[in-house]
Amino acid sequence: MGSDGRGSLRRGRGEGEAPCALVRLSARFQCEEAERLRDPALRRAAGAALGARLRNGLRPEDRLRTRFGESFEFLVAAAADSQGARALGERMRTRLSGSLAVGGLRLEPELAMGWAAVERPAAARRDLGIWRAAAVQARTRLRRELTRADSALEALLRAALKDQGLTLLFQPLLDLRGGRISGAEALLRLTAAQAPGPASFIPVAERRGLIRPLGEAALRMAAEAACRWSREAAPGFRLGVNVAPQQLEAEDFPDMALRLCAEARCAPGLLVLEITESTALGDSGAAARRLEILRAAGFRVALDDFGAAHSDLERLSALPADLLKIDAALVERATESAQGARLLESLGALARTLGMETVGEGARSARHLEALRRAGLDYAQGHQVGPPLAEPEWRPRMGEAWPQDAG
Repeated sequence: MGSDGRGSLRRGRGEGEAPCALVRLSARFQCEEAERLRDPALRRAAGAALGARLRNGLRPEDRLRTRFGESFEFLVAAAADSQGARALGERMRTRLSGSLAVGGLRLEPELAMGWAAVERPAAARRDLGIWRAAAVQARTRLRRELTRADSALEALLRAALKDQGLTLLFQPLLDLRGGRISGAEALLRLTAAQAPGPASFIPVAERRGLIRPLGEAALRMAAEAACRWSREAAPGFRLGVNVAPQQLEAEDFPDMALRLCAEARCAPGLLVLEITESTALGDSGAAARRLEILRAAGFRVALDDFGAAHSDLERLSALPADLLKIDAALVERATESAQGARLLESLGALARTLGMETVGEGARSARHLEALRRAGLDYAQGHQVGPPLAEPEWRPRMGEAWPQDAG
């Protein structure tokens, strides 16, 4: 179906045919393993499952158009007048709600809806402007609802920053060579009841200019936690914390990171600053210079989600990084084909040549851990090793020996 909805209904008899409703729905997913939603194959499967759920509720004469991007968007044309168009949209929203099981994950869709009505479709077939105006009206209502949701979440984030409504969860890191839990990644969460997860609040923080204060709060809490644990942690223990591109763009970021460590009495060497591949490969070179300053001060740097986007292997050798975190999608492919396994092994060998250690992300089963071991990677992270844990559940696992029969 075209984007303006033309031809979406069976032709009626002249001017007497039923009015047409255009309903535009936008869906984003919440997931405990939020990083896996970056996998294009998983996103396509999730969008297809959601589309199938919607399609099952449509009549033969209704038409459905889908578009997958940052969100999953559906445009439905069905018989309804202006009074019934909104009710139709709400019924479709209800049909799409409820969790989906895709790729071993439980996904919770968050939905927004816009609607419009074309009272005289026969006339609209002669004047395409009528269809375009209706499509614009539906899109405007959708964007208005999305803006209201963003504003509500922005208010929640500002309150969390002001009133200590933020916390960290800690996802264990398994040393595949030593067979022990040797570190963790700190993951920012909101403490409010029914608060959305990072798949929702991080994009809003980026759009509303809150990502830097959120990142600073996460780094402060990570430094404080690492300091608390430093006496009981084994040598080589490291705590990873994510650094957003907007943070690294700030000229004073190295000074801020060192100040937070000093205030927490945390040695910089206890922290691993995790940055995305695209951030490190920025054209300006400013990010690389700041990372060099941080490494010289004792911080370690991890290149996160490597392989999630177009990977520039030629420029990898020039990056100031100590660890290469290989994206979960590549780890999954290593369990599915010999070619995928060879690719993972090659990436591990390349990292060793460049003096980097390697982490395999998304280890969700014993076969993932076995694939990482065969490829010669150094560390594993994922739900097979352990889900994100609150500090009381995490601390007993520090240095825990990994049972050999656990994968």
